[in-house]
Amino acid sequence: MFSCWRGDVGQRPQQFSQRRASASGQRNAAYWLNKAEEARTRAAGMHNPDAIATMLDIAAKYEEMAQQAERREIRATAKATKPKSSN
Repeated sequence: MFSCWRGDVGQRPQQFSQRRASASGQRNAAYWLNKAEEARTRAAGMHNPDAIATMLDIAAKYEEMAQQAERREIRATAKATKPKSSN
């Protein structure tokens, strides 16, 4: 995923190493909620109403992605704990 930061070329932001993906490569709900909060924080520092609206729309989309990830996590947990039927 594209990420912007200020710093030297080749320097990664501190939180980059804290981003986690599941074994399938999909991000978890906490990751997307964190991204939504980051977008809202960026919006709070903006002055252009159109830019603010865009960042808040992005935050809302990240929250939708968090909900999808949470549903995926619930399904995976249910599947992992479901007793195997003996036929």
